Amino acid sequence: MPVTEGHVDVKHKGDEMHSVRNPRNHAMHRRFLLAAFLALLAGCASEFKPLSFPPNVVLQDAPPGMAIVYLIRAPHDGTTLPVYIDGRLVAKLPPMTYTAAVVAPGVHKIASAPHGGNAEAPASTLAVAAGERRFLHVSAPRNTSLEVGALPIGGTVAISATHISTFSGTRTWAECSELDAQGLMSLGKLVLPERGAL
Repeated sequence: MPVTEGHVDVKHKGDEMHSVRNPRNHAMHRRFLLAAFLALLAGCASEFKPLSFPPNVVLQDAPPGMAIVYLIRAPHDGTTLPVYIDGRLVAKLPPMTYTAAVVAPGVHKIASAPHGGNAEAPASTLAVAAGERRFLHVSAPRNTSLEVGALPIGGTVAISATHISTFSGTRTWAECSELDAQGLMSLGKLVLPERGAL
């Protein structure tokens, strides 16, 4: 005579035991898994929102006979950086900000110190022509590493991984395309130039 234990029927045959799945309990188990999956799926469901992008920043045209230079801070750099053009303070740019400066045609020195570059950002030169719109961003090279550790907890070992990113080297001004500038500026905030800067 079979003995039922949970969802398995155990049949004794001499000294041997044989187990046979009870089809009724197996069907209940599948229904439970299906219900759990549907509950999980319903919990993840939300109103569908199509992917949207921030609007493009409206760019200024250079006044007649002048050029315009956009100076943009790249994300993930935590220092407020003063910006000088030809020794005059144009703006103090916190992280994720940008400014626009109108300049005369010719060669200009862009730096983060009044008399040229410093250890944080060496001076850069930029030659512009009348009517041009140019884009420069400043960023710093980064070293990234992964630190892995193990911590014994009870009878198991928990493994942790930490991503470490540090700045290394000097910040540099580099020219970028209008498309890249639009992307950086859409994340940032406009900083007006200092009064009387240009």
